[in-house]
Amino acid sequence: MQELVPIKVKILRKAREMPNGKATVTNDYPDFNSIDAKLRNNMDWCYFVDQFGGWHYDRVSKFGEADDVDVNDPHNNPDISCQYGGLLVPKDFAKEALKRFPDKVFELSEDLWEKFYNDRAHVDEPDEVINQRVIDIINAKKSLGLVMSSRDRDAVDPDKPTPGITKNLRKNWKDVKKRRKITIISTK
Repeated sequence: MQELVPIKVKILRKAREMPNGKATVTNDYPDFNSIDAKLRNNMDWCYFVDQFGGWHYDRVSKFGEADDVDVNDPHNNPDISCQYGGLLVPKDFAKEALKRFPDKVFELSEDLWEKFYNDRAHVDEPDEVINQRVIDIINAKKSLGLVMSSRDRDAVDPDKPTPGITKNLRKNWKDVKKRRKITIISTK
């Protein structure tokens, strides 16, 4: 069982000059590498956070986009100059990130994390994952009048794990939490 803290991170943009003299725009994350290396398992921060599921970016309000103002929505982003991303991290890392970057890192309750995860970060994902090759084979069998095997029938049942049409187990937080055995904790 992994005990993790959900944090929401404000990501800005910055221009930087390339060796060829041209400018490029890159994402400006908080300097998580300034957090004690022991709290990052002596890893670069980007590899460290990946082992806990990596980034979950807001797909509703991306860079250059803003939400309509809704004071009742804690995930509302009226600022076109930033995008938010969510991470699940160990408690000690979260505590230090919250302390070092209070204007860019925010702890979320599990309810707010679930809302961010489902309604913003993974809102555009399909409910099902379709393996078109498997479905084409099944359709070819049907068109030839061949008898469908139990495996063929399972392949078109999204609730069965048989490749074909399967439930997208990354779309909803409850599925991810159960499959990865995650417990959400607080830094407090």
